[in-house]
Amino acid sequence: MAIRWTRIILGINRQQAEVVGTPPNLSFIANRGLKMTRPRNPRSDSAAAAVQAAQDAAQGPLTPPGHVPLPDGALPFWAALVRNRPRHRWNDADLATAALLAVTQMQAVAMMGDIEQAALVDKLGRRIALLSKLLNVHAEATIGRAQEQGKTLQLEREAEADHDPLIPRLRSVA
Repeated sequence: MAIRWTRIILGINRQQAEVVGTPPNLSFIANRGLKMTRPRNPRSDSAAAAVQAAQDAAQGPLTPPGHVPLPDGALPFWAALVRNRPRHRWNDADLATAALLAVTQMQAVAMMGDIEQAALVDKLGRRIALLSKLLNVHAEATIGRAQEQGKTLQLEREAEADHDPLIPRLRSVA
C-alpha cells in the first residue's frame, strides 16, 4: 500500500489539495551525532564553587593585559569591571575588551560636563552599552532581570518600614 502525500496550496479565496508522489524530506536532524563540548558549570552553592571562589580571591585583583595601555584615570573603571565576573571566567581577549571599555568610560565621564561634546558622549555611551553586553557585565547579567529587581526592592522597603526603634539597626562602620 503506497502512502499518498498531500500538500495544501493556499489560493486567493480557497484551499486546494495537491497529491504529491514523494514524501517530504524529514531525515534532517539538527543535533544528530553532536555532543556537548564543554561540561556544565558547577552549581554556585556547591563545595567546588566555594573552593573556586576561595582560589580566585587568593590570587588578588586582575591586572590589565600588557599589550593594552590603560591610563591611570581608567583604573577605577577597570577595577569595577573585573569584579562583575568571577576571576576564572576572564580570558585574555575579554580582558583586552574590558580595558577598552574602561578607557571608553573614562573618556565619557571626562566629556560629560562639556555641552558641545554631547554627540560624542552619546556615541561613547552606545559603545559602552555594546561592550558591556559583549563582556556580559551589563545590569541584566550582573543583578538579574528588571522585573525581578522590583521584588527585591519591595522586600527592602518593607524591612525599612518594619523597623522597631528598640532594636538597633545594622550600620556600616567606616
